[in-house]
Amino acid sequence: MTRDPVYSACATFANELSGQGVDHVVISPGSRSTPLTLTFAQTANINTWVQLDERSAAFFALGLAKQTQKPVALICTSGTAAANYLPAVVEANWSETPLIVLTANRPPELRGWGAGQTIDQTNIYGSNVRWFAELPIANELDTHWFQFAAARAFQSSMGPRPGPVHLDWPFREPLEPIEDADLGQPSDPIQLEMAETTLSSNKIRDLAQLLEQSPRGVVIAGPMVQGSQWRQAVENFCTKTG
Repeated sequence: MTRDPVYSACATFANELSGQGVDHVVISPGSRSTPLTLTFAQTANINTWVQLDERSAAFFALGLAKQTQKPVALICTSGTAAANYLPAVVEANWSETPLIVLTANRPPELRGWGAGQTIDQTNIYGSNVRWFAELPIANELDTHWFQFAAARAFQSSMGPRPGPVHLDWPFREPLEPIEDADLGQPSDPIQLEMAETTLSSNKIRDLAQLLEQSPRGVVIAGPMVQGSQWRQAVENFCTKTG
């Protein structure tokens, strides 16, 4: 049976996200993102949502992620489609909402030569994402590399400070799958250790000394994400400091 390296890589990536816990994908269809779109639509245990307008799609995905407290995958084609995700990505950053943004792209040889729907998508969301990676051409690496990329994307979006991640996928034509191709079998999900952040004893001492200088302060708290433990922590802090 013929092997389809592009669709094998996409299937490996999608299956790993599903295994890690991604339940939803929001797709804004476009030709360059065909491999991702078809693969995710056929992935078991992932609900597929289709929104033609990329800005609306991104905010829809943001709402799903806030409701479920789990990363939602977001897929679009190349060019301005990716730029339309920016407002929701910024919102996801500051609200600490996990999103996995997957933008399709032209291959390197078509960039900078006036090809249609081609812009500089490298780190297009800047510091608003927890992790950015420009993925290699799918047929140039073993598919297991894409499994690790999916696992890292999931874990990076979940913490220790949740938020959006961005993976840029270059695809060469033809974009259609090879008929009856062998896409391989799903592997067991990769187990990654979540990093933890803690304050040093020196920093805690400095904060305590700062608090002692103010007999009565004011706590300003913004909206809390669903399931956050910050509310109880703030209440305990206010009780103990008066």
